[in-house]
Order: sequence, then structure tokens, then C-alpha cells
Amino acid sequence: MNQLTTAESARKAELIETVDEGQKVFIAVGRALQEIRDSGLYRDETDTFEQFVKKRFNLSKSVAYERINACQTQADLSAIADVLPT
Repeated sequence: MNQLTTAESARKAELIETVDEGQKVFIAVGRALQEIRDSGLYRDETDTFEQFVKKRFNLSKSVAYERINACQTQADLSAIADVLPT
């Protein structure tokens, strides 16, 4: 392994923080989309959830559902990790 310079170490720390925060936001986005879909909170603007995400966020149906599925997968994995022995 090679040592990082002080500048490289600082930059690495910034990038790791960005990824950590991005993962939190990614999960939050999935949860928000799921609640909008499941609660029908789109119905004042469009007839379907798919129309809503396209109109409001310019997201395709498949991308919206990928984000919802990702947050569900994360929740499932968290539940499994909580019961695994350390």
C-alpha cells in the first residue's frame, strides 16, 4: 500500500463524506417516492403515480421504481443485519 499525501487524505475524507451523505439521501428519496405512491399523494396533479414522477421530477417509471426498490432492499438488509451475530 502507498501512503497518501495530506492533500489526498483530506480529499478522500471529503469524497467519503459525500458518498455517505448521498446514500442517506438516496434512501430518503426512495422512501418519499414510496409514500407518495402508496398514499396516492399524486392524485391532485395526475391520474397515476407514473405520470406524476414524469411531470414533477422528469423520472421514468422504471427509475422511480428502482429507487423505491433500493430503499426497500436497504430496509430488508438492515433487518437481517440486526439479527446476525456480531
